[in-house]
Amino acid sequence: MAEAVDPAAGLLDVPLDDKSAALVEEPVEEPEPTLSLDDLLSAPVNTLTIGQVSATLSNQPIADTPALCLRLLGGDTEDLALAKEILHLGLARAVGDYKGFEASLGIPGGGELHRGKVEAAWGNFGSEEQDRVRRYAELSAMERRVAAWEILQGGVMKQDLGEDASSEGKAAEGDEAMELDDPWAEAEAEDIEIDDPWNDAASDKASAKGSVVPVPTPLPAPRSQPDDELPIPLYVFLRQPLLQSAVDFAAAAYLSGLRVLLEQFADLVGPVRLSLAQACPDWVTPKELDEAGLLPRVDAGGKEVLPPTGHAENTAPLLAQLYEMLGVEPSSHPELPTAIATTVEELQDWYSAHILSLDMSGQVDLQLSWVQHAEECCVPGLDELGEDLSLLSRLVYESALSPEQHERWSLEAWRASTPSTIIGAFLSRSSPTSIVADLKSRVLPYLYVLESRAERSGSPDPNLIERYLCETILSLPLSISLPIFEASKATLGKSDRIIKDDLNVARLALACLYGSDQRDVWGVMSSIFECLPVWELSGRDPQDDAELTSTTLESIAAFIRPTASQPVPPKAADLMMFFQPLPFASLSRALDILDVHLESGEILARWDVPVQLRFLLQSSRDAKEQVELAERMTRLGGASGGEEAKWARLWDDMLRLNGSGDQLLRGAFGMVDGGELMRVYLGGLLRSGKLDMARKTVRRLESEHSLKPETLEAVVLATSRELYEGAENGNIHTGDMKTAYDCLSIAQPTPAIQTERSFIEATSRLSTFSLPSLSPHGGSLSPQEIRHTKHRLDLISSVLAHSADAFRHEQMLLDLAAKLGVGNRIEKGRVWGMMAGVAAERGEWEIGDEYTAKAAEVVREARGGPGGGGGGAGGRGRKKASDPEAENSQMARLRQDVWRTSLVIGSADDYSDIPRKMDLLGLAVELCPPDEVERVLTSWRRVEDGRIKLDTAAKRRRVEGIPGGQDQRGHARGTSASSEERVLGSRTAARAAKMAFDIGGRLGSRIPPIPLQLPNLPRSASPSTAGYSLSRTTTRENAGSSSARSTSAERRDDGTLAGRVSGEDAQPLGMEDVERVRRGARRALRQGVGWLLGAEEGEM
Repeated sequence: MAEAVDPAAGLLDVPLDDKSAALVEEPVEEPEPTLSLDDLLSAPVNTLTIGQVSATLSNQPIADTPALCLRLLGGDTEDLALAKEILHLGLARAVGDYKGFEASLGIPGGGELHRGKVEAAWGNFGSEEQDRVRRYAELSAMERRVAAWEILQGGVMKQDLGEDASSEGKAAEGDEAMELDDPWAEAEAEDIEIDDPWNDAASDKASAKGSVVPVPTPLPAPRSQPDDELPIPLYVFLRQPLLQSAVDFAAAAYLSGLRVLLEQFADLVGPVRLSLAQACPDWVTPKELDEAGLLPRVDAGGKEVLPPTGHAENTAPLLAQLYEMLGVEPSSHPELPTAIATTVEELQDWYSAHILSLDMSGQVDLQLSWVQHAEECCVPGLDELGEDLSLLSRLVYESALSPEQHERWSLEAWRASTPSTIIGAFLSRSSPTSIVADLKSRVLPYLYVLESRAERSGSPDPNLIERYLCETILSLPLSISLPIFEASKATLGKSDRIIKDDLNVARLALACLYGSDQRDVWGVMSSIFECLPVWELSGRDPQDDAELTSTTLESIAAFIRPTASQPVPPKAADLMMFFQPLPFASLSRALDILDVHLESGEILARWDVPVQLRFLLQSSRDAKEQVELAERMTRLGGASGGEEAKWARLWDDMLRLNGSGDQLLRGAFGMVDGGELMRVYLGGLLRSGKLDMARKTVRRLESEHSLKPETLEAVVLATSRELYEGAENGNIHTGDMKTAYDCLSIAQPTPAIQTERSFIEATSRLSTFSLPSLSPHGGSLSPQEIRHTKHRLDLISSVLAHSADAFRHEQMLLDLAAKLGVGNRIEKGRVWGMMAGVAAERGEWEIGDEYTAKAAEVVREARGGPGGGGGGAGGRGRKKASDPEAENSQMARLRQDVWRTSLVIGSADDYSDIPRKMDLLGLAVELCPPDEVERVLTSWRRVEDGRIKLDTAAKRRRVEGIPGGQDQRGHARGTSASSEERVLGSRTAARAAKMAFDIGGRLGSRIPPIPLQLPNLPRSASPSTAGYSLSRTTTRENAGSSSARSTSAERRDDGTLAGRVSGEDAQPLGMEDVERVRRGARRALRQGVGWLLGAEEGEM
C-alpha cells in the first residue's frame, strides 16, 4: 500500500521567499477512499482508479487475488495503465502457483520439455491447483496482449504526434546539410537512408537516432493503415485470442497492426499470414500486404522465405505449452488455415487462386499488380496469367467500352471466350479513323501472344495471325475495313502492311464487297478496289482468256445465287472460302468482273436504283432480272421529270450498262436486247408525260437505232394501259388518264391503238355517270374496275340503272357500248333490250316499243331472218360464232329481255295502241319459255277482250249513225288491225305447226313423256294464241301426273322445250311409254292445227 505523504514535509526545502507561492501552486493530495470488495466489483471498471484497485486488492488473500483480477479485466476497461496494474497485482499473487507446477516437472533450466510429461504432471495436480495455474496462464497471456497493445497504441501516437516533429527534424537536418547557394541541394540522395523492416541492425540504427515516441520496433506505415483509432477496443483485444484479433485487423485492413502481431507473435501468426492476407479487403494492394510482411517469397531452393521478427519470442516453453493445452491462446483459427513453408507449386496455386478471387471486384489493374508482385517475389508459372491480365487491361481501360460491356468482361470471361470474340470486343468501339491503330496496339499483340503460346505448346501455327485478321476484316462494315485495305497496299513496305499477301488482299476485297448487304457505299467500294494490286495476264491466248472469264463468272454467280436448299445468300466468310482456292489467273479475271460491276452499281445508284453488288453478279446471266432492273431505272430515274438532256444521259447510261468492248465483261444490262432496252426506255419516257420530248426521242431512235414500228406500238400500248390502271379517276383531261390517252398519239393509229383510244374515251364517259364502285370501300367506279369488268354490258346496265334519262339517248349508249368493245350484233341487240326494259319501267311505252322492235329484229336475224323458224328450240338458224357457248348465252338473255319487255308493254293499261300491244304480246308468246305461255295468254285475252269491246262500240256507232273522228280513226285502226291480225295469225299458225312437229320428233327420239295441258280455248281466241298454246298441250292420259308436271317445269336458259324435259332426275322410259307420248303429241297436233283452220270441236 502506498505510504501517506505529509503535506508539510515538502515545504521545508522551499526558500522563504517562495513559501506563499508554493502553498498556492501545489494542492495537497488527499488519500483516495478505500472501497470494499463488493463495491469494487460492482463499480464500472472505467470509473475505478489505480489507487482504489491497489488498495482494495492488497487487502485480499493471495489465493483470491488472481481470480479477482481476471474478473476486473473481464469488464469494459479502456484504461491501459489500470489494466497493467491489475495484471501486475494478479501475476504477483499467482506466480508462486506457476513456479510450484514448474518445480513439479523436475526439469533443470534449459532442458527439453515434452508435451506428454507436462500433461502427466498436470494430471497429478488437484483441481484447485490447476485453477490457480490456469489463472496465471490467462493473466500471462493478457500481459502479452497488453504489451502488444502498447506497441499498437504507440504506432498510432507516432502517426499523430510525429508528423510535426518529424517535419521539424527534417527541416533541421536539411538546414545542416543544404547549402544556401544550391536550391536543389535537398534533392540530393546521398544522405538518404531507407530502413529495411526485415533488418534488426537497421532497426537499432533507427532507434539510436531517436524519435518522439520510442517504440520497440520501427514500423513502416502502409497506406491502408487507419490514422485515428484502432479497429477494436482494449477490453476486446485483452479477452479474445490473438488470432481472432488478427482476423479483425485483416478485415479492417489494419496492416500495421498485423505487422505488430506478426513480429511479436511470429510462432502464432506466422503460419497463417497467407490466410490473413486473403482475409484483407480486395482493394488492398499487394505492395501494402508485402510491407506488412504477409506475402511470401521464394528462395533458390523453392521454399518460402519467412521474414525475420523484430523481437525474439520470450515466452517460456512451459508457458507456451500451457497456452495451447489450456486453450488460453489457441494456435489455430477456423477462418485462418495454416500455410507455412509452402512449395513453389503451392505458392503458384495460391497466387493464381487469389488473383481469380479478385475477379468479381472488376479491378483488372489490381489483379495485374498481383501478378507483377508474384514475379518480383520469384514465384514462377504466372506468365500466361499475366499475359491475359495485361491484354484484358487494354480491353477494359483502353477500348472505351460501354458500361454493359464492362460488366461482361472479367478474367474468367476472357479465358472462356474464343479469339474471335475477344478481337470483336477489342474493335467494338473502333471507327474508320482508329481501326488501324486499334489493330496494331491491341489485336496484333493479342495474336502474337496466341502464336507464341501455340509454339510453346508444341503445335505451331504460322498462319494464325493472317487467318484471324482475315476473319476480323470480313466481319467489319465496309467503311471501317477501308482503312485496313489502305494500310495493306502493295506500295507499302511489307513490315508496315497489315495484310502482307497480295492474293489474300484480293480475296478479302472480293469476299467483302460481294458479301456486303450495303447499297449506298459505292464510293467506299471503289476506294477498296483502288487498293487492290494490278496484275497483267500477258501472253495468254484470247480464246483461253474468254473461257476463263466465262467460267469464273458463271461459277461465282452460281455460288452466290440463292437456291431452294440455300435461300439465304452466302456471307463474306463463305465467299472467302470460295475465293481461297482460286488460282492467280482466276482472281485476276474476278477483279476485272468486279470493276465492271462497281461501275454498273455507281450508275444505278446515280439514278436512284441502289442494289447490292452481289445482285449484279446473280443477274449477270438472267435477262428477265436485267429487264426488271432497267424498268426500275427508268421509273425511278425519270420520276422527277427532267429536261431532255437528263433523259439523254439516262439513255447513254443504259447503253453503257448494256455492253462494252468485251462481250463477256458486260454491264448490268448485258443480256438485254437492244430493242427491248429501247422499249423500256421509251416506256419510262412516256410515263413521265413529256410527250413532245418523247416524239423527238422516237425520231432519234428511229434514225440512230432502227426503232421498229411494232416495237413502238407495243411500248405505247403497254405504257397507256399501265397509266390507265394507275389513274385515280376516268377523267380524260387530267392526271394519268390524260397521259394514257395522249401517249397513244406517239405511234401510228393502228387498230389496236384505236381500240385502246376508244376504250379510254368510254371510260371517261362512264366516269361522268358517277357509277358506284364494286369494292367494299365504296366510292366511284375506278378505271381499274372498268378494265377488269368481265362482261362489259354490265357497265351499260349500270349506266341505265343509275341515270334517269340515259335510255332516251340511243346513239350515245350504242357508241359507248361500241367503245367498250361490245361489237357483235347480238350484244348490240342486248343494249336495245336493256334500254327497252328501262323505258318500260319509266312508263315510256312508245320508246320501249321502238327499242323492243329493234331487239326483236336482232333475234330474228340470229334465228335465220325475219319470221324464221326455231321458236322454242332456241333458234336453229343462228349464225356460227367463234365462241358458241358465249353466243348462245347472250342470245338467251336477249330473248329473255325481249319477251319480258314485250309482255310488260303489251300488258300496260295506259298504252292505247291496241294493235301494237297485240303484236308485242304475240312476240312475247313467240319468244317466252313454254311454261310462261299461259301467263302471256292471260294478258292476250284481256287485251283482245278490250279490242272486241271497242269494235262492238264502233259498229254500234256506225249503225246508229253517230258521227265521230275518233270512231273513224278507231275503225280504220281496227280494219288495219284486222288485216294485220290475219297476217299474224297465218304466221303464228305456221310457227305453231312447225313447233308441234318439232315437239313430236323430239319426243319420239330423245325425251321422256312430258305432261302437256291444252286448255279449252274460247272461240274468240286468236290463231296466234292458239298456236302458242300448243306448247302447253298434253295428253289426257298423263294429265294427273305430278311427277311429269315437275319435269315440265325444268328448262334451259334459252327456253327450249328440250331443256325443259331434260334433267338430272329424268328416268329412261320403255317403248310403251315412248309410243304413248308419241300418240298424245299427234293428237295435240291435230287438234291445234284443226282449230287454226277454223274446224269445229266436234269435227276434230
